[in-house]
Amino acid sequence: MLKKSKPKHHNTINDVMGKINSRYLFASKFTEIDLEKIWPEIVGPNVANCTTGIKVLKNTIYLRFDNAAVKNEMFNRREQLIKAINIGLGRNHIEKIFIQ
Repeated sequence: MLKKSKPKHHNTINDVMGKINSRYLFASKFTEIDLEKIWPEIVGPNVANCTTGIKVLKNTIYLRFDNAAVKNEMFNRREQLIKAINIGLGRNHIEKIFIQ
């Protein structure tokens, strides 16, 4: 009776998914979805209502606001916002914020 040989390289599902996520930038989309869920908790309901767009590409967030005063305030608090977002996401993923 012949025994089947096992492949030499064993990859776990987590390893394979991690490679797929990094290759096709799915991780950025998952981060974007998570951020949209916690955004009102981070900035409050009034600022969240003035937010017209949240986009995450790699380690950068692109934000759009429909109110000039809110846009200016968020621009001045970028560093605090980065820290709050990383704490809210539970990982140090965000390094930059661009406000449009």
